[in-house]
Amino acid sequence: MSTPIERLVVLMLENRSFDHLLGFLKRENPKINGLTGNEANPPARDNRPDVQVSDAAGDIQDLDPGPWHDF
Repeated sequence: MSTPIERLVVLMLENRSFDHLLGFLKRENPKINGLTGNEANPPARDNRPDVQVSDAAGDIQDLDPGPWHDF
């Protein structure tokens, strides 16, 4: 039986989600199950507004110094 799938790529990235890296690709291709920009996460503490998604995420320079890694 043949299938139209030619390649399967698996990304395994430390502490990065699909939405963080590629979520806004939906703008380029509506078939992608990505972000619309209307999504939000609940706040970490009470009495704060929801945290709205954004495509303005910084790069690795925002993590200087980087978060502590430990077992």
